[in-house]
Amino acid sequence: MNESSIPSFDYRKYAILYVDDEPQSLSNFQAYFADTFEVLIATSGEEAWDIFSREKGRIAIVVADQRMPGTTGVALLTRIKETSPRVIRVLATAFTELETAIFAVNDGAIYKYITKPWDPPALEMTLKRGMEFFLTEEERQHKVQLIDTIVQELKRIARFKSKTWRRVAQKLLGKIEHALKDLT
Repeated sequence: MNESSIPSFDYRKYAILYVDDEPQSLSNFQAYFADTFEVLIATSGEEAWDIFSREKGRIAIVVADQRMPGTTGVALLTRIKETSPRVIRVLATAFTELETAIFAVNDGAIYKYITKPWDPPALEMTLKRGMEFFLTEEERQHKVQLIDTIVQELKRIARFKSKTWRRVAQKLLGKIEHALKDLT
């Protein structure tokens, strides 16, 4: 694979929301990752939900600590999944809570779990892969919408009375619909 075929990603195009009630953890997250990512922080599930609602469409990843006053990370991430299923959800949990994290992964509420204290290089790799997945899905969705627009236009052309235009449009429609099946 040559260098020009390796995709390049803008890790700052969307934000990462980090939620933890421990000030030192919030400070460390910002210090480690603010140069690479757009970082938003929240000290509680309620504050995180307020930020998420206000910044909806701008947040690609939410990383939430499992243990917080008033709610759990799983509850927050499940709520986010219900309103924005494309947002990547990561649960930060202590080794003693792994069963909860595994259940949340299996239930589909989260993309991945990380253990606390987290390892910055490993977490950075997780965040980069999550952002890449989000950006790739966004691009794929855009292409699907574009193809759907083209299909609608070809269907309109296919209704013309000219047999030649109808045949050309129908042939193109068949090829595009086949390609669309591969994308979805």
